[in-house]
Amino acid sequence: MTKDIQLSLCIPTNGIIEWVKPVLDSIYSEEKPIAEFEVIVTDNGNNLEFYNFMQQYCRKHENLIYKKTKAVQFNNQIEAFKLASGKFIKFINHRSVLLPGALNYLLEFVEKNQNSQPFVYFLEGDYAGKYKNFDSFVCALSYFSSYSGGIAMWKDDFEKLDINKPFNNLFPHTNMLFSVKNRDEYIIDGRKITKDLPTDETKKGKYNLFFAFAVEYPSVILELYRNGDIKFTTLKKIMEDNFDFLCKLYLDYIVLEKPCSYDLRNYKENLQIYYGNRVMPIEVLKTFMKKCKNKIKRKAGKNGKQRN
Repeated sequence: MTKDIQLSLCIPTNGIIEWVKPVLDSIYSEEKPIAEFEVIVTDNGNNLEFYNFMQQYCRKHENLIYKKTKAVQFNNQIEAFKLASGKFIKFINHRSVLLPGALNYLLEFVEKNQNSQPFVYFLEGDYAGKYKNFDSFVCALSYFSSYSGGIAMWKDDFEKLDINKPFNNLFPHTNMLFSVKNRDEYIIDGRKITKDLPTDETKKGKYNLFFAFAVEYPSVILELYRNGDIKFTTLKKIMEDNFDFLCKLYLDYIVLEKPCSYDLRNYKENLQIYYGNRVMPIEVLKTFMKKCKNKIKRKAGKNGKQRN
């Protein structure tokens, strides 16, 4: 296989077969010359069954690279990018299958843009656009910059990073996303190229959810403002949008008590660090929602008796 690879698809995982297998199948279902792309799976889990599965899958595809790693949590993303040989590197969530035509779309993007190399984030939504400076790009991307799913990077840009310097433990992709501040063109690509698999929330990450998104992520954005990389209006917009996102997390996991694998400890203290007493109205919502849940249960009980 030639080493002139155009595209590297990086899939960091903790070794869950029912997620990774459909993702790999979706990639290899498209008939493309394997010399044009490579697939990299970095595994920081401890699943022997997954290890054996990957050994078998690698024997079928010579452009598939599999590596066990001791990288902690999200730093597994960086390990995958380090192994990439392609001109363009795209992160693929281990729970997101590629839609038909997605691989071809990415390869065409590389072919079209390899000379100018605009910085791009694949948001896969209605926020698509082109931006002439870093501030307008970050402002448009808003709190979605906390998501790793759309991250992509030209190999030339990644090689300029100091990979020996510690990355942010919870948001290492933001180190990549915010490292290129002087590009003439930034793109938020809205093309839908992946589809999330049905996911058991109890099998996701075990990190402290509210510390991550109420403390660590706002700190990353605040640092951009302190360094003069973004305007105050951009900082304010992202903080407001992030608060709306936190309200949803609060509703799902604190109020409705949906099962999850996240660490939810100290959520009140974490919310108050940047948002202060603004969390108090959510306490009112919590009481209201509990009343609604009890009312629904009572109504369901009555209906059940009537059916009998």
